[in-house]
Amino acid sequence: MSFPGVNYEHEDYAKLKVLSTVVSYNYLHPEIREKGGAYGGGLKSGESISFYSYRDPNIEATLNTFSNTVNWIKDGKGYNDTDIEEAKISILGGLDSPIVPSKKGTAFFSQGITDEMRQKLRDCVFSTTKDDLIHVSEKYIGDSSKSYITVVGNEDKCPSDWNTFTF
Repeated sequence: MSFPGVNYEHEDYAKLKVLSTVVSYNYLHPEIREKGGAYGGGLKSGESISFYSYRDPNIEATLNTFSNTVNWIKDGKGYNDTDIEEAKISILGGLDSPIVPSKKGTAFFSQGITDEMRQKLRDCVFSTTKDDLIHVSEKYIGDSSKSYITVVGNEDKCPSDWNTFTF
């Protein structure tokens, strides 16, 4: 299930990164992997915001879980401030990992990302709050009519009222 996202320089980019991490670890993994039996699943954000699962025996339940994400975030019972801080640390760890000299200019050359842009992202990640997560979840993934759903797998696993395509 995917929604339109935002680019690297957008004010909500960092908040969506934190949201993705919190939702993936604290909600989607327990629901889709542990309870549902899929090999894995999560939420990725960027210029598109994409929920995913793989080798998933419960497609309908998984899609319902994806659709319930905003309610889970708003409810706030499945995560706390420590979970948000751990998500921030995870993201910042990825941003601040050592870069080999041969890769130093790659982000700028291929994506136009400058050191100033990376610092702004760090600052925004660091300042993200629970209220920010609620706001961006409602804003970007709150309206399922704006989503696109793709299932790759066995046609017989899809509900009979779905439009399916066989290749």
